[in-house]
Amino acid sequence: MLPVFEDGKSTSISYNLGARDILEYIAYKIQLKNFPNSPPAPQLPYESIDLIFDKYGLSHISDDIRLCIAECCLYNDVPMHFLLNTLLGNDKFKKYIIDSSYEEIYNYLRLSATITRDGQIETLIAKTQRRLIQFARELQLQYSGFDEMKKWILKVNSFVEHKLSGRFIFSDLYKMDSDEMFKFINDVIYCIGIPLVMNSRKKYISIHLNDIEVSQFIQFYILQNFIYFVKSKQTQCPVYNFCKANGGICNENCTVNKQETIKGNENCYYRRFMEKYELFDIKID
Repeated sequence: MLPVFEDGKSTSISYNLGARDILEYIAYKIQLKNFPNSPPAPQLPYESIDLIFDKYGLSHISDDIRLCIAECCLYNDVPMHFLLNTLLGNDKFKKYIIDSSYEEIYNYLRLSATITRDGQIETLIAKTQRRLIQFARELQLQYSGFDEMKKWILKVNSFVEHKLSGRFIFSDLYKMDSDEMFKFINDVIYCIGIPLVMNSRKKYISIHLNDIEVSQFIQFYILQNFIYFVKSKQTQCPVYNFCKANGGICNENCTVNKQETIKGNENCYYRRFMEKYELFDIKID
């Protein structure tokens, strides 16, 4: 039960709290600090952590400390349980955050450890290293056959390990002024790039990656659409909107005939995909 304001009156409502609330809360805090004139957002999920601090009698705790505690919880497999029971539900910890500075709390949480289900003591830093190895392995399996994409995953993994590990990065962003924050974001983009981002019209951008890497991300995107396409009864080319938005040459065959879609159109993204994977001559009923 959380105390919220409805029609100007305080009332308690039942609400399912989760990691999503923490992420939305953190993002909103950083947004408000750098863009104070942003329009107000709904209390839930954007003020959910503030409501919890109020519920536990900690409404006087500063935003930077709240955000740091919230970010620490994201390292736990059950973040809300960790926040409500291990941290704020612990009188000793509540007294500690009341009496301590942001820097003291930051370092205390950064160097903290938890006991795993099999009884092992694991620090936050050790868990980060373990998870990075796990994520790299699982993501490379997900993108098997796309060597450039796997290289990019390893590049990002290495960047996180050497530049972001052992710190609360969202808390650090919150403590930066706007110039510092935007410089940090630009530095990250310069180091690892942004492989593929599409707007609602399927127009894409890619920042600081080579053409081979970008091409593989596009190929993977087309593959996902192709799988749906061959299972469906649709006649429009599976990447018609993408092709149209990104300089491909489209004609009437792209919307009415599966087989005629790619014939005679060397600038078609779908044709390049079919040729690359030797699917050009297969018959799709």
